[in-house]
Amino acid sequence: MMENIAPKPISEPTLEAMQTGMITGMAQGCFEVSCGDEVWLARAAASCLLAPELGDQVLLARAEQCCWILAILQRETSSQYLMQVEGSLSIKARDTLELQGERTLGLHSAGETRMVSEQLSLDTNSAEMRCQSVGLIARMARVSLGTFSQVAERLEQTIESVIARIGQNFRIVREHDEQRSGSHRHMVEDTLTIEAKNCTQVAEQHMTIDAEKIHLG
Repeated sequence: MMENIAPKPISEPTLEAMQTGMITGMAQGCFEVSCGDEVWLARAAASCLLAPELGDQVLLARAEQCCWILAILQRETSSQYLMQVEGSLSIKARDTLELQGERTLGLHSAGETRMVSEQLSLDTNSAEMRCQSVGLIARMARVSLGTFSQVAERLEQTIESVIARIGQNFRIVREHDEQRSGSHRHMVEDTLTIEAKNCTQVAEQHMTIDAEKIHLG
């Protein structure tokens, strides 16, 4: 008859002591923490998001076979702090989440940066974007500008219908200007002036000139 052997419970490390110390070096992938005359090898605890550095005053927890840095208590030699975790990190707020930098706020990613939101608002005095390629897909776009300046080596447009209301229009074409259309109608309320060194008008069938007075020559 086989005896029922109950599995042994997994033993958890027993906390022996908590004390403060200073990080004095690195060894075997761990931090060397000096606590008085003793030096302990410790790893950063999962709750210690601030990455430890040399010279930090830390809170150390000692268990049976491991030591953990629970928190960074004081740092005097650096004005830059790094929050670091192994793996992915998500921050969630039930209400509002704000990131503020009094001088600079930077977002850096070696891969992809994504923003998903019901509404996006951007308020700034000046903005500049540099990229190799950019694409915009929208059902409707509204742009209101005081002054618009556009510089491009080549511009291609494919538009089904264009309606433009312009107060004044000045265009200078340095070289060739060509327009092709199925039909063309040009209406001028006051004066139409065409000036050219040479002018040629060709019609395959009929050409009509209608006016009260016609002057040629």
